Amino acid sequence: VVEDLVLTGTPNQEYSVSFSSDGIKTDLPANQELMIATNSTNIDIDVELGLRGCQVGEYFTTAGKCLACEGIGFTLAAQEEPGQCEPCPEEYAKCYHGVYVGPKKGYWRRDNQTSNFLQCLNPDACLPIDPSNNYSATGECATGYYGVLCSNCEPGYSRTGDYACSPCPDPFWNIVRIVATLLF
Repeated sequence: VVEDLVLTGTPNQEYSVSFSSDGIKTDLPANQELMIATNSTNIDIDVELGLRGCQVGEYFTTAGKCLACEGIGFTLAAQEEPGQCEPCPEEYAKCYHGVYVGPKKGYWRRDNQTSNFLQCLNPDACLPIDPSNNYSATGECATGYYGVLCSNCEPGYSRTGDYACSPCPDPFWNIVRIVATLLF
């Protein structure tokens, strides 16, 4: 029985561990057959171990461990050498679990590979990162908006002011307005 065995290694590396014991009787017929079949002079158990690398949301410590960034920042990519978590830019972003970082209301970013956040031209058009939208890395655009900085109006919406969109009026009322304008 092996108890309290702790193996330590560097993330993303492979190791070979060999277990042997002088308590195994090599003169027993079954053990001699095994040694002949495996072409060995003893009965060792060799185990190949592969340690996983650090994942997004973890940082690679100088001690060779992967530790979570939760509560201290985030990482955008898996680290393969010692590094640290990026601090959460709390002025314009929110960070969740060390993995998800996204804009606050009124800010936008292109994708989850950049830490560059831009202020939206219409702050009401850019919704914040939120657990309810599956931690969307770019945040979400409000209804009626889409595109870079949520500055474009979706089909069925029209511009009503500086970067503001509202639903298009009913076509019937548009025709009435055009006719009234022409008659006037």
